[in-house]
Amino acid sequence: MGQATEKQKLPDLFPSHHLWLMPSGEIYDRLANIIEDFSNKYGSPFFEPHVTLLGFLPGTKEEILAHSLTLAKTLQPFDIRLTDLGCQDTYFQCLYLNLDGTAEIMEAHSQARKVFQSSRSSEFTPHLSLLYGDYPREIKDQIISSLGKDFCLKFAITDIHLIHAESEDPKRWTKIQRFQLAGI
Repeated sequence: MGQATEKQKLPDLFPSHHLWLMPSGEIYDRLANIIEDFSNKYGSPFFEPHVTLLGFLPGTKEEILAHSLTLAKTLQPFDIRLTDLGCQDTYFQCLYLNLDGTAEIMEAHSQARKVFQSSRSSEFTPHLSLLYGDYPREIKDQIISSLGKDFCLKFAITDIHLIHAESEDPKRWTKIQRFQLAGI
């Protein structure tokens, strides 16, 4: 089996803060179990199931907390629909579930960029990772084959989570605060 390899260190990006959208209840448990199984089988890090709404947030911790609250007050709850499995040759997008790119999630990302005045330029491709690492395509294809390509799950987003990352190691990621979306 392939092993997770040490990825290039990015010291200038850490520590950092990120906004996550997370499933809850049975869907959370199901996805966390898949991630844990892959972690055990392939020697990859365990992490909580999440969709990164916006990463590497600019500002001080106080500014980030205030902006996160502002963002939560502007967003209405919405649903996320997981569609199918995908993979890339990128450590944090090794194997993932694609999301239906609904107007709601794209607008939530756009609002987050505005509120945080984020100047980071990258295309937003909403996804929920299941495996981190650098694995050969054959292993990713085997996993996709074993799980089935289509993976239709839907869950409600009622809050955003502020995450503090000391490094790229998921063991050093902590939840700072949860912000309920408007309308709850």
